[in-house]
Amino acid sequence: MTPGCYTELFFIDETTGLAAGHRPCNACLKGRLHEFAGYGKAANKELALAERWSISVLDRTLQAERVGEVGARRYVDAEVAAFRPESSAC
Repeated sequence: MTPGCYTELFFIDETTGLAAGHRPCNACLKGRLHEFAGYGKAANKELALAERWSISVLDRTLQAERVGEVGARRYVDAEVAAFRPESSAC
C-alpha cells in the first residue's frame, strides 16, 4: 500500500468493506464517510472526546479493532443465530 495515500483495496460492495473493518472512501463516498464517522463517534465515546477529532483518529481506532496487540488479525467467533432477529421467518 502506498504510504500517505488512499488504500488500493477495493471491495465488491460497502457491506463487505464494513464487515472487513474498513470505512467508506473519503474520495468517492465523502457523504457516507461523514455519516459513518458520526456513528463511530457515537459508538466510541473516546473519539467524540478527542481534542482534535479527525478521520485519522477514526482510522487508528478501526485499525486497533482489526488487529491484536502483536499485529495479528483479530477474529470473533459467533453463531449466526445470535444475530438473527427472533421474529425472522428464516
